[in-house]
Amino acid sequence: MPEQEETKQGEAPAPKKKGRLGCFAVAILALAVFVIGFLAGPIGQGIFKGVHLPSWLSVPQPRPELPAEVVFRIFNFDVTNSLIATWLTMVVLIGFSLLVTRNLREVPRRWQVVLEFIVGSLLNFCENIAGKKNGRQFFPIVATIFLFVIFNGWLGLLPGFGSIEAFNIKPEGLEHLAEEVTHLGLSHEVEDRLVSPLDEALVSLREGHKGETIHQLETFTEIVSEERGHALTNEQADELLEGAKKMEPHLLRPANTDINTPLAIALMSFVFVLFFGFKTQGLGFLKQYFNFGKSLTGLGQILRGRIGAGLSGFIMGIIDIFIGIVEFLSLLVRNVSFTLRLFGNMTAGEILLMMVTFLVPYFVSLPFYGLELIVGFVQALIFSSLTLIFLTMAVTSHEHADEKHHQNK
Repeated sequence: MPEQEETKQGEAPAPKKKGRLGCFAVAILALAVFVIGFLAGPIGQGIFKGVHLPSWLSVPQPRPELPAEVVFRIFNFDVTNSLIATWLTMVVLIGFSLLVTRNLREVPRRWQVVLEFIVGSLLNFCENIAGKKNGRQFFPIVATIFLFVIFNGWLGLLPGFGSIEAFNIKPEGLEHLAEEVTHLGLSHEVEDRLVSPLDEALVSLREGHKGETIHQLETFTEIVSEERGHALTNEQADELLEGAKKMEPHLLRPANTDINTPLAIALMSFVFVLFFGFKTQGLGFLKQYFNFGKSLTGLGQILRGRIGAGLSGFIMGIIDIFIGIVEFLSLLVRNVSFTLRLFGNMTAGEILLMMVTFLVPYFVSLPFYGLELIVGFVQALIFSSLTLIFLTMAVTSHEHADEKHHQNK
């Protein structure tokens, strides 16, 4: 009886009930978001055709574009959405470093702990592979590549990338699009239906009504989509939609999905490999690619009458020349493999997220965002690791030669 009275008077069971209610509410909310997302996507709309949801719940059909879109121009220089994302990455990295290092403490706190952990881990990584001396030399290059690649990938997962559009509608663009419609040879009715919103958009633009201009351009794209397969062929519809899309480019695009960014990083890696190779070995760095020593020595022996030894040396020299050519080609092709590996993986991940978000919006795409976080880390680690390995190889033969020289002494 006393135990029962204590149980009735005590308040211990209340938190358990509240916790269960909270978990149940979260589960219900997650299920509701999943159901709404499923119904808003094309799969749900195809199964439940009678269910009509508000237009703001629907996700527009993704149109992946490999070339970066021009947002604006500075004189004759095109500023693309991927370049803006690159600048944003630089601002985040530099800004974070300046804020953390502005007031350093002997006993680190919060973000200083994070920064020291990142820097210390990358430095240990470089020293473990390249040795203490070379690791410290290569650290700035390897760390910069790693942080730049990983933050490029992770920032591209934030809301706004691929969704915020920049207003780049100009009168000459609308007029050019209208001319393209008139040159298609369509019926007068269809042509007038397509040109009318463009004319209205042009009037609204000149009057300074940007919202109405965007609305009329969206009306034009909807009409083009409706006429696809009827008055317009797929090629004609794609061409018109492409022309309309160029006037409203996305403001931000993950930089790694623009092939120019991975190519630029790969070329910088290539330049530093050559720099350290020539710095440590001088012109001897080229011997591993253009080694004519054995072939010339063998040819000299043949001319002096030592046919057997000379012929053997000459043949081995030809083999060395062939191997050197293969090594030189691999040095050049390395830039292509670096570029395509990073570009291919990040672009594939971007397209995967776009398609999953389109098919079942909102909830189902969350695990794929987690997967892309891992992919971004792995790609940054691979790129920086290979750069570190190639830098180490560029100075290794010189160090071995120095060791042999000291041993002979």
